Amino acid sequence: IRALLVQALHPGAMAGVHDWSRYREDPLGRLTGTIRWLITVTFGDRATAERSSAMVRALHQRVQGEYIDAFGMPRSYRASDPDLIEWVHLAFTDSFLACHEIWEADIPGGPDAYVREWATAGALIGLSDPPTTAAELRGRLHAVAAAGTLKVDSRVLDVVRCIRRPPLAAGMIPAYASAAALLFVRGYGAVSLVVFLLFIANSGVIPLNEAALSNRLTTDGGLDVARYGRVRVWGSIGFVVSVSAFGVVLQI
Repeated sequence: IRALLVQALHPGAMAGVHDWSRYREDPLGRLTGTIRWLITVTFGDRATAERSSAMVRALHQRVQGEYIDAFGMPRSYRASDPDLIEWVHLAFTDSFLACHEIWEADIPGGPDAYVREWATAGALIGLSDPPTTAAELRGRLHAVAAAGTLKVDSRVLDVVRCIRRPPLAAGMIPAYASAAALLFVRGYGAVSLVVFLLFIANSGVIPLNEAALSNRLTTDGGLDVARYGRVRVWGSIGFVVSVSAFGVVLQI
């Protein structure tokens, strides 16, 4: 959330979101796309990270338009512009680093090690010279702010409102609130309670998925039991493998 708010302060980056993103109509879908790339680049192998980043760069090629900068002057933009790529990378890196320093234990190798490693993500997305130290990172952030590039306008305030009160169906609000609570709770008991509430909020998804699958596999002759069984078996195998793999990753 912090990264999204910081990114929105740059009118060029905000213009791309305003003109091309569907964050109002499908906020979770839009967020999922960003999170998918972040997880892939963070935990995936190099080849997978490069493929995912190439897809993002290709999407950026068609994102272009015009905006009014902080000095009231019209400016054209492309999502692939170096200054916009840099700002998005700086916002992500600084936000991840700041939140970890506040809420978590010390980073192995210190903040510089994190900034240096995350510079790889910036390079994959097209940034030619990402910062490699915490001091350089914050120096670049301060330089953009000192240049008067950033501004708060109605578009930024709209993003803030959307994050505070996301345009979700009423049934999805408990799940959203429970997931957000995971950012703030600490301790086994508190986390267990939040996860329990999250599962309650999402419990309706399972029967809906079952109904959709059954409908998909039903013909005039009735439910294709053999195909249904194969889908369930492979779904269970995929669940076990993915949970086990992420468990190992989270313990590293």
